[in-house]
Amino acid sequence: MEHYQLESEAQYIAGRIFDGVLNTLKKQHNFFESHHADTGDPYGLHTYIWTGLVARMLIDLESPPVAIELDKTSNLPKRFDLLQNYPNPFNSQTIIRFRLAKSERVTIKIYNLLGETVNTLIDENMEAGRFRVVWEGKDNHGNSVSSGLYFLQMTARSFQKTRKLILIR
Repeated sequence: MEHYQLESEAQYIAGRIFDGVLNTLKKQHNFFESHHADTGDPYGLHTYIWTGLVARMLIDLESPPVAIELDKTSNLPKRFDLLQNYPNPFNSQTIIRFRLAKSERVTIKIYNLLGETVNTLIDENMEAGRFRVVWEGKDNHGNSVSSGLYFLQMTARSFQKTRKLILIR
């Protein structure tokens, strides 16, 4: 019985949060709602459409998790950028976030103080968007590197930026 009560309370809270988000979106965007409950879909999917964004949300809290599908052209970055990693300094791993304003070949490399390539995290053609990659303090061969100062560099055809990383073991 306790398990059922906890599940019911969790469903109630999740439902309230979902309703709040949905109401906020309705106020801020041109919003249209289309119900497809009679299609025989076991999840009772509802489709919500607003300017620049399409989301398919599963309403029944006992069904699979909420699925959101975004229009790829909405909210694309206006410029290229390499953000500061976090945490910094770091011990075991750090997150590197970057933005691409358009599709281009991108390289993201880690260099030591001698200017030698320690690790090539990315070297490929990528679509425009916001991304993140994790560096676990290892070289290209999977060996842990020593504590110290490293340089993170992102290069694209029309962009180059370098940031400092501090690894503390």
